[in-house]
Amino acid sequence: MFHQRHGSGCGRFKLALSHCRTPTKEIALLEERMEERYGPANTSSGSLRRLTPGWGEPWCLNCWTMSLWDLVDKYDLLPLSDIFSIVQQVATALDVLRERSMVHSDLKMNNVMVVNHTQRPLHVKLINFGLTMPTSETGRLTVHHAMYRPPEVILGSGWDEGLDVWCLGLIMSYLWLGINLFPDVEYEALRVMHKLLGPPPEHILNKGSNTINFYRRSRSGWNLRTREDMKASVNYEIKEDDGSESFDSLTQLITDFVKEDKVNTEPALDLLKKLLDMDMNDRITPKQILQHPAICHEQKDDLTNSAHSEEEEEHMPLSCLEINDILPKEYKVIKMMAIGKFGQFVKCKNKSINKFVTVKVPYSNNRTQHEVRLLQKITNSGMDHQNIVTFVDSIQTSYGKVLVMECLDMNLSAYIDKRYPLPLGHIRSIVKQTVNALQVLECIKAIHTGVTAENIFICSLFAQTPTIKLADFGSVVRTKKAKAGMRVQQLAYRAPEVILGLPFNQSIDIWSLGCTLVQMVTRVQMFSNESEFKNMETMVKLLGLPNSCDLDEGLRTREFFKRVGGGWALKTLEEFEDFPNFRSALTHLYFERCPSETELVPFYMKYPKELTECLDLAESMLYLEESDRITAAEIMEHDFIM
Repeated sequence: MFHQRHGSGCGRFKLALSHCRTPTKEIALLEERMEERYGPANTSSGSLRRLTPGWGEPWCLNCWTMSLWDLVDKYDLLPLSDIFSIVQQVATALDVLRERSMVHSDLKMNNVMVVNHTQRPLHVKLINFGLTMPTSETGRLTVHHAMYRPPEVILGSGWDEGLDVWCLGLIMSYLWLGINLFPDVEYEALRVMHKLLGPPPEHILNKGSNTINFYRRSRSGWNLRTREDMKASVNYEIKEDDGSESFDSLTQLITDFVKEDKVNTEPALDLLKKLLDMDMNDRITPKQILQHPAICHEQKDDLTNSAHSEEEEEHMPLSCLEINDILPKEYKVIKMMAIGKFGQFVKCKNKSINKFVTVKVPYSNNRTQHEVRLLQKITNSGMDHQNIVTFVDSIQTSYGKVLVMECLDMNLSAYIDKRYPLPLGHIRSIVKQTVNALQVLECIKAIHTGVTAENIFICSLFAQTPTIKLADFGSVVRTKKAKAGMRVQQLAYRAPEVILGLPFNQSIDIWSLGCTLVQMVTRVQMFSNESEFKNMETMVKLLGLPNSCDLDEGLRTREFFKRVGGGWALKTLEEFEDFPNFRSALTHLYFERCPSETELVPFYMKYPKELTECLDLAESMLYLEESDRITAAEIMEHDFIM
């Protein structure tokens, strides 16, 4: 007998499992279809899900670590090298299906599983064949979620394997931009298609059995109905503009969203446009995808290899020995200090000058150049940057450029573990110094986006009052480049406006610092690194619902909330316990997650006035509405800091 160990994903019909389970109708159906329709010789495609024989009758699925949705939710946006690799593998699987005149018809992020997310290049498998059907049987069936439907499905004009290619384009766009291009409402999806991709071709509109539901016929052709027309004719509930229509084309959207160096943007954009061609007859085929310059490894520019050389080690830390090997001989690695989201920090001794330094080994050369330029600008600005790590030099190594900085002792996360419970005076000093660093960034109109306990470093462990340095500036975003829908910040420190896809500014750094303040007081993270949905649940539980205006405007609101009457409610049946105030919520958080001999209340209740002021500051930093959240200048005048 096989038993479930844990789930890797959830489809519309059943749970997808990482480990063995008893046979299901889907497994039997998949085995039958793969054997009968593809032939035994063709069921071993590396990009299709593989069935593994168990002992005797049962079958089990090969082990995967997570779905693409979980991967992006946990690690944010992927480098283009990873995206190209994923598109290539899924296209290979679709090519196998197409050669057998089969359509997957349910291709989405949750149905592409990552075999091992710690290895590069990423290996993925296409799963969930419960809706797979022969092309001859597709007809005018309505399939998939509205946000994944191409125009031919929405309009009912008949569809084929081009559906899977369209869905692959939407997966690619989400991996690249971190947003769903189209809303989960058919009419709204068509509106955005018109803006980004142009109208459907005339022959699809003429054949569509549903065309009349969305278009009006005139002498000049078909015209998309207005929202007012839709409301009057079919009692359509008008949905407020979700922000997608602020872009006039797919090119403009990509230009505004992509903030990395534009090395591979042009071929990637060309591929995305071909995947999302409004005419299914002109849409690129899986075989053509594999021959596209963005994917093909035999192009003269070797685009994918170039991307891999810079970013293939993302989230794959080097050991101290490996770092020691890539550094010049005068540097000796002493110890690993921290492993962050965008790089790792090691303490080194520069033997040529007999001094200790901190070396940052970034995962991306694009971010390295960005960070060097920013640190140099801060150093030369004449501003008080005593709480920002001092940049010493950058060194070209076989791994790429590494940054040499002043010597730091340990990050705040390790400091909390080592010294907890922290004196309130130390907490006050750390908050004040971090705000001082954020004010420097505010002056140059920049957002750090990476304020975490891992990126705040203690300079001297034995000083009476700790001196801190804010580090890791590789993910800094210029204020003017901050766009609604961008995925920034580490998951556990991500502000609600970022999760919901709202416009954001420097206030998201204040939110992250508020999370860090709670961590210093309680020793546990207020929010988890599991998923955005889990964190939104926690926010609602502890802090209440975001206001309705923010929910109306959020590009991603419908991923977490549903309309109930005239308001919004979380997409969950779970009832949350009501807490009378923020402080009781924190007390619950502490005792629920951190039962130990060292208790929060007995230690800090020795200082009731300071504790009250500290928690009041934390509450002010964690307002859900950005406009109500305390500013950096106001923090400096708060009773806890003064």
